[in-house]
Amino acid sequence: MTKTSKIYFQELDTKTKNDLKEFKRTLRLLPIEKRNVLVDYIIKERDCGPLHIHKRMLSSLTKVVSFQKI
Repeated sequence: MTKTSKIYFQELDTKTKNDLKEFKRTLRLLPIEKRNVLVDYIIKERDCGPLHIHKRMLSSLTKVVSFQKI
């Protein structure tokens, strides 16, 4: 964690800190390749803001897959 991110983290409220810790624990369950893809996506989209990134990630993770009869 960089010095700037440590300062930012200290300024967050308790609920947000806990949410971030939980998110970090969840991400660590992913294989390293998947984490790298996720980090690359966040870096690419960071100018759009956290709400946009959250919406796109959530949409990607929960999109409905249609099954067709074979």
